[in-house]
Amino acid sequence: MCSAPGHNNFAVRIKGLPALEQRPPRAWTTDQLVAFLDASAADEMGPLWRFIATTGCRRGEALGLSWDDVDLEAGTATITRQRTIAGGTVVEGAPKTRAGARTVALDGDTIEALRAHRAGQNAERLKLGAGWPTHGLVFTHADGTPLWPQTVTARFKALAESLGLPTIGVHGLRHSAATWMISSGVNPRVVQQRLGHSNVSITLGLYTHVLPGHDRDAAEALGRALAERRDHSVITALPVGLKDLVNDVRPLGLEPRTCGLRVRCSAN
Repeated sequence: MCSAPGHNNFAVRIKGLPALEQRPPRAWTTDQLVAFLDASAADEMGPLWRFIATTGCRRGEALGLSWDDVDLEAGTATITRQRTIAGGTVVEGAPKTRAGARTVALDGDTIEALRAHRAGQNAERLKLGAGWPTHGLVFTHADGTPLWPQTVTARFKALAESLGLPTIGVHGLRHSAATWMISSGVNPRVVQQRLGHSNVSITLGLYTHVLPGHDRDAAEALGRALAERRDHSVITALPVGLKDLVNDVRPLGLEPRTCGLRVRCSAN
């Protein structure tokens, strides 16, 4: 058993440390994201950045995507592997978590961007003939060679800076997608599934800064529901003649509590 001085107080000392505050993920506004995607549409890596920004996939997942896992007719992409850096070399393997293996829907503009990208790839492949790589990856250099992850990051940073946009890194495109989905009211579990998080608590923990506005929406929605229910209860308790009068003025855009009638319903 360890008898080092202060050993028994180790947990106490750690417990007394201030908690680390988790900073919100860096993300672009919708206007900033649109500006970047428009400006980079003709770039060699433009389709890659659009794919990440609209699906919320990780950089490695996008770089590991093969055409066999893309169904442009159905409008889906299935994530089955990733290409990441480990020990200075590119390593290909399974997604980061079990939940990372997933199928995500594609929006219409992304489908069209991928169609055009595939057509361009096919044209280059015909030029190179047997020299074209056989890996079947979706996102490559013009000659078909796989994209180096760090090259993608460097190119992204350079283009964003040239446009005067805040620095967020390629992973910031993923955060931008998640931020937009949650702030637009998409069910957090759907966001979790698209991002490939192992559980929804991770998603909510990362993007709680987006949720305060939804608290106000919830309060207003509940208030409206209670007011509508109250109005209904008051009308059903009115004498028949008065109830008919209220129903007659409603089509004129007048609500029962503002139509000039003051009604008190007794317990009897």
